[in-house]
Amino acid sequence: VLDLESTASEVNLTSGIDELKLRLEILIGKKPDAAVDESRKAQVEKEAALLARKEKVALAGGRMISAAFAFLGELFPQGDASPETLKAANAFKQKLSEGLERSEDGDDRLIPK
Repeated sequence: VLDLESTASEVNLTSGIDELKLRLEILIGKKPDAAVDESRKAQVEKEAALLARKEKVALAGGRMISAAFAFLGELFPQGDASPETLKAANAFKQKLSEGLERSEDGDDRLIPK
């Protein structure tokens, strides 16, 4: 029922579920926050460290293979190579490059299996 002579200028409306939740919290207390699962946290940290290690090993392996290519390039200069030498060098380079991929920052890295 509206009271035309009322001096109220605002009405505070709450939904039934919000009011019920508030009253329950007052009666039984607020639900405590869940405890941190330390075993899961330790497992996730261990997995993250392992992934970081694998990434470092892959990058180091890629650098090693790149250095091997540079070394082979110096051993077999392009001008003095016979067709057989070029064929063997290209086959070797092809097989080694199958295990490499180029990362976003341009580094070669070994492809993890």
